[in-house]
Amino acid sequence: MKSFSLEAMTVELEALKRRMEESEEGRQRQSVSRNYQTIVFRKPEERKAQDAEEAQNAETSEASNNDDSEGAKEAVSGAVG
Repeated sequence: MKSFSLEAMTVELEALKRRMEESEEGRQRQSVSRNYQTIVFRKPEERKAQDAEEAQNAETSEASNNDDSEGAKEAVSGAVG
């Protein structure tokens, strides 16, 4: 260090700062690309409860869709007849 002149030390320090900034930017880019949704394995009892709930929701939405289509059929047949 004592053999370095002030100018040489300044140049080295600026080069080191630049390398540190580039390294930090590279790490930030890598962390952004790794932000995928994590995979979570549910416990069997949670899976059963959620599957039952989804099935119930599907049945409810199917029933409401059938009611809507039947109402539409009645409206069309009433308008035609």
